[in-house]
Amino acid sequence: MFMRLSTALAALLACAAVAHAQTPSAPPAASTSAATAVPAADRSFATKAAAAGTAEISDAQIALKNSSRQDVKDFAQRMVQDHTKAADQLKSIAAGEGVTLPASETSADQKKTDALQKLSGARFDRRYILGQRAAHKQAVALFSKESKSGKDQQLKSFAGQTLPTLQDHLKMITAMPLSQNQKTSSTAK
Repeated sequence: MFMRLSTALAALLACAAVAHAQTPSAPPAASTSAATAVPAADRSFATKAAAAGTAEISDAQIALKNSSRQDVKDFAQRMVQDHTKAADQLKSIAAGEGVTLPASETSADQKKTDALQKLSGARFDRRYILGQRAAHKQAVALFSKESKSGKDQQLKSFAGQTLPTLQDHLKMITAMPLSQNQKTSSTAK
């Protein structure tokens, strides 16, 4: 009897093992990816900052070709350098955290860029300066908010480190006269 019982028990265990092997196992616990670990507000900041930086670089490259003023070209060259550096830093942070950044500017910014491409000389300079004033006011506000209330430490730190450069850009473009005549008349006094 003992032999039958142990044989039956062994058969039962074997059937249970086979049944268990054929039963689909529960999916592994979903691991929290880095992108979902980054709060939505911080991801939004990164996306907006990347798109705005791309617009700054695009507009500055046009300014290097279409501007009639050396001060505007000098400013544009600085925009290309500073915003390319910031974009590279942001891409590195985003890649490490699994955040996907846009590869281009927003459609609204693209329309502004397209309009700039059609201008040259004094008309271009005025539109570019006005656009840069508005863009840098928005950028300073965006980066200031992230540097104060961001939850993701890397993005918050990036915003805090980049903010003084953006504030400097805003001061530069705000001080720049809209036309060459203003510059000439202000230096003649």
